[in-house]
Amino acid sequence: MTPIPPAALFSLIQANWPASFLFRLCVQAVNGVYNRSAAAIRARVGDPDFYAVVEALQRIQQAGGMGLRVEGVKGESLVVFQRPVDEATEADRQLIRQKLGLNPDAKEFRLAFGAVAQNDREIAVLTRSML
Repeated sequence: MTPIPPAALFSLIQANWPASFLFRLCVQAVNGVYNRSAAAIRARVGDPDFYAVVEALQRIQQAGGMGLRVEGVKGESLVVFQRPVDEATEADRQLIRQKLGLNPDAKEFRLAFGAVAQNDREIAVLTRSML
């Protein structure tokens, strides 16, 4: 089976599926920060930063501070940090930017499939196959 498209994953998050559950289950890495893997060939412990990002993402989701937008003919997906909700949510956004090497001032990030981002305005998500 092919991996889950990152846009589908973020669409589920926008539909209020818990971000922490989805990331732990469906994501192998985001911007080079790796999740735990129990696969015999690639067994590894998760990076502590992965779990910090996942928990911050969960809090941002609960505060309604993130969305997904699809644009253009190609259907490019953008993760958008919406208007500031409160100081705690903004602190979580900054934590995610710092841990994932994202531009600290950007409000929109291009969503891509892969383990490593092309630049500081891209969130590269290496998703898992459900097989």
